Amino acid sequence: DVLLLLEELQDKLGMKKTPLDIELYDNSHTTGYEAVSAMVKYINGKKCPQSYRKFKINQENKQDDLASMEEVLTRRITRLKEEKSKLPDLIIVDGGYNQCQVAMNVKMKENVDIFIAGLEKNDKHETDSLINAQTGELIPLEKNTPLFFLLMRMQDEVHRYAITFHRKQREKSKYKTIYDDIKGIGEKRKYRLLQLYEGNYFPFL
Repeated sequence: DVLLLLEELQDKLGMKKTPLDIELYDNSHTTGYEAVSAMVKYINGKKCPQSYRKFKINQENKQDDLASMEEVLTRRITRLKEEKSKLPDLIIVDGGYNQCQVAMNVKMKENVDIFIAGLEKNDKHETDSLINAQTGELIPLEKNTPLFFLLMRMQDEVHRYAITFHRKQREKSKYKTIYDDIKGIGEKRKYRLLQLYEGNYFPFL
């Protein structure tokens, strides 16, 4: 039963309540190019795709995953507060201790009651532990257990969602031209300019 697994997760993290509403976050970029982040939500241990969110990174250093995570969590929590929406019970970040610290900083800055956890990878880049961001405790996960597989499915889902969004953004940017950001130039005029000055057409690959 999934609810029993969530109670096990609650126990491992030392949470006061069962995490029925969980959000996971992951960043994706190619050396800073088309940097994005994504959030997936699980309610009662099941995917809630209608609540998934995509984020284009605005901060200047697109390669800085920590700054990107801070931006995205701040935007998300601020929006929920403005809308007076329910906050998640648990946020899981996919970047170890450093991202946990960033998430905790956002939590304190925004003054919200959300439990923060992270997923830690070993030397083989395999997830093998949970991080309780509130205490810094590293909690080993026993492989091939139902809870381990549940967390891996969640981690795989947010990674898939982030990568898919990143690839779509890269595909769109292939067709970006030097005229796209010039006010007053519509699609027809842009097409004519490209025909006239074909040498000025540089898709960003």
